[in-house]
Amino acid sequence: MSNNMELIALAARLMHQDSLEALPALQRAAKRLDRPVIGPMSKLVPEVRMALATHLALFAPIDQGRLAAMRSAAIQAMHALRAFHPRLIGALYDGQLLKHSQIHLQCLCEDPDQLYRALLELKIPTEPQQAPTARGKTIYYQFRAGEYDYRVDQLLHGRERTQPNADAQTVAKWLV
Repeated sequence: MSNNMELIALAARLMHQDSLEALPALQRAAKRLDRPVIGPMSKLVPEVRMALATHLALFAPIDQGRLAAMRSAAIQAMHALRAFHPRLIGALYDGQLLKHSQIHLQCLCEDPDQLYRALLELKIPTEPQQAPTARGKTIYYQFRAGEYDYRVDQLLHGRERTQPNADAQTVAKWLV
C-alpha cells in the first residue's frame, strides 16, 4: 500500500469515527502515521471521500430517513438564506451521513458582515468564527436550529467554491 493509499484509508476511517471533514482527517492521519504526504493534501480530498463511501458501505449503512430529513431541513435553510446563493456541501451533499453530521452550507456575500446581520435578523444566535483553509482562512457560523446542527461558511464574492455543492432545487430533486 503506497504512502498516500494508507493515508487515504486512515483518513476515511477517521472521518467516520470522529465525524471529521476530509482535510482535518487527512491532517490527523498524516500526523498519526508520522509520514510525509506525497503532493498537496487538498488534492487527496476526492479520494478520501470515495474511500469513505466504501468504508461506510462496509461498516455503517446510511440511514436514508435521517438523510432525507436533514436534506429537507437544509432546503428550508437555503430558502431562508436565498439572497446569499447558498449551496449544500459536505456529508449531506455526498450522501455520506455520519453520526454527528451537520448541515453544511456555503453562502456568497458582498461584505464580511452581511451574512452575520441576516442570521441575526432570522433570530439565529451565533457569532463569527474562523477556520484555516488551503487558501487562508474562512469565516463561518455554527448554530443549532430544531434538531440539527448547522455550519454556514461565508464566501466573499470573487472567491470560487472549491467543494462539490448543490443548490436547493438540486437537493429537492434528491428527495423525490
